[in-house]
Amino acid sequence: MDKRNHLVKSKKPYQDYHFRCWIPKDLDKFFLQKEFRVSLKGYSYSQCKIISNKLHYNAIQIFNKIREGQMNEITLHEVKNILRDKVKQTIKHINHYDSDTNKYDEEVLNERIHQSSEKEKILKERLKSNYKETVGKIEKEIDKILNSKNIKTDKKNVDY
Repeated sequence: MDKRNHLVKSKKPYQDYHFRCWIPKDLDKFFLQKEFRVSLKGYSYSQCKIISNKLHYNAIQIFNKIREGQMNEITLHEVKNILRDKVKQTIKHINHYDSDTNKYDEEVLNERIHQSSEKEKILKERLKSNYKETVGKIEKEIDKILNSKNIKTDKKNVDY
């Protein structure tokens, strides 16, 4: 999977980029095809390259979980939906960074980095003082996301 190009440009007339995922040979029988594509919605090449690298990493993780038996009942459609959600999250993050940060003003950029560090410290402090409550909130959010995608949750599973 690593040797092949996973960012491809679609044919005319639209010239959009797609993430192409080659399904590993040991999982061909599981998905009944050799590859699939996910549209990257016509963003710039540099943004699509970032997104495709993240999707490639996520696809590898999903395939490893299938091999380990943790995601035996997942379908190709569900894999695509997971990757599409990752595209939306990454684009949202890129747009937030681009629109809310003046990258050319060193002082503003440093302030932004400082704010991010402070938020991370606050989350770590919350985890130290109220670990169970914080984890409970995170689990509720995860459950909402999984239920919206009609994916069964198994709280006894170690990966949950």
